[in-house]
Amino acid sequence: MKLPENLLEQIPESGARLLALSSLDTASAAVRRLEDPHDTEALHDFRVAVRGLRSRLKAYRRYFKQNISRKLLTKVKELASSTNATRDAEVQLQWLNAQKKALEGKHALGLQRLIDRLSSFKSAGYDEIRAQVQERFGKLEPKLRERLMMYRLEIHLERPRADCTFAAATAELIREDAQELEDYLRFIEGPEDEENSHEARLVVKRLRCLLDPIRHFIPECKPMVKRLKGLQDTLGELHDSHVMSTEVGATIEVAATQQARELLASVMGGYDSDRSRHDQECRDIVAIANVVRGRTLDLYQKLEKSWLRGRAEGFLGQVHDLANRLSAYEAITPHARLSRVARLLWSPRPATPEEGGKGSSRVA
Repeated sequence: MKLPENLLEQIPESGARLLALSSLDTASAAVRRLEDPHDTEALHDFRVAVRGLRSRLKAYRRYFKQNISRKLLTKVKELASSTNATRDAEVQLQWLNAQKKALEGKHALGLQRLIDRLSSFKSAGYDEIRAQVQERFGKLEPKLRERLMMYRLEIHLERPRADCTFAAATAELIREDAQELEDYLRFIEGPEDEENSHEARLVVKRLRCLLDPIRHFIPECKPMVKRLKGLQDTLGELHDSHVMSTEVGATIEVAATQQARELLASVMGGYDSDRSRHDQECRDIVAIANVVRGRTLDLYQKLEKSWLRGRAEGFLGQVHDLANRLSAYEAITPHARLSRVARLLWSPRPATPEEGGKGSSRVA
């Protein structure tokens, strides 16, 4: 769905639905591509669209509560989370394959074990996605679309709603996320602080999701979105490095357990085990763990240089300035005009002498 030119002047109920429908359309196009095993970007595009849909439904939830139930929102959340493990395995495989030239000569056994393990996870994950996710999305999509395509709005003449635009509603959310991002960036204590760096990444995603449609209407927003993308990429790579570190640790445990079992079996069975191969495999995986550790340190230094220790203040100040600008947008929709008329009708007017000095309503 193409966003209208007056999106920012829409009332929040309308603007939020238009954004959600845009994400739903993108997800619908991507889910059909999952049937093509050669489309390597289909899963990524589907995940981005569904997560964007979930982010928008969650951010503007007060404007959806009329006909988007908590149960429906939970289904969208579960759908967005269902592809995480498969996408993680895919990303780790891409990184390992990129390291082949540097690692294969010295650490070929450990590298191949990691690749085989992650390839198995990815293959099983894709099978599950094709079997379940497409079916689940197929059931969810028409229900969600039907509810997003309509809403009811009540305007009481005695209690007219305040003129609030989609821009102003978004400005409030931008301020909240900008403050939260500032907090999490301040909380990050070091390269191994997985929790706070991960939370900061989630906030960056939300903030970028809010700003992304704005850039089409306010050119000054484009460099902000670009810089947020850079921060999201750095935090995303840092997250991937933390995930890879966990995966390498799990692989070492599995390899060491198998080695111990085979050694015990050889002793009990009276035959020699290939200890040298197992020892080399474990050493290889430890060496790869050190490479991952070095990557984590490099990414943290990159993050620290541009964003930590108060370096984000200038950028976040620009974001707050943008929010103030958005707050000034005036509604131009019929609903807002009706709200103004209602206020005009029921506002007190000066009393005439014939009325004994008492004010009255403008309604006859």
